[in-house]
Amino acid sequence: MKDPVDDGCRSALFAATSEDVVKEKIQGAYIVPDRKVQEPSKQAQDVELGENLWRLSEEILQDKLGNLPYKT
Repeated sequence: MKDPVDDGCRSALFAATSEDVVKEKIQGAYIVPDRKVQEPSKQAQDVELGENLWRLSEEILQDKLGNLPYKT
């Protein structure tokens, strides 16, 4: 059985450490396990949804931690 933790970090480790990322000019691309480059989902590309997620994340952090050390 595959280790979900190992699978979860594989693409991030590949993107951060592999010289192939530069050679193949895939910087900034959406990389999934086993070094595959895919188009992000429509939800991942939705600017409004991303802004809503950011605001919600800020609200949750402020509720838990108080004032945050930055302004958006």
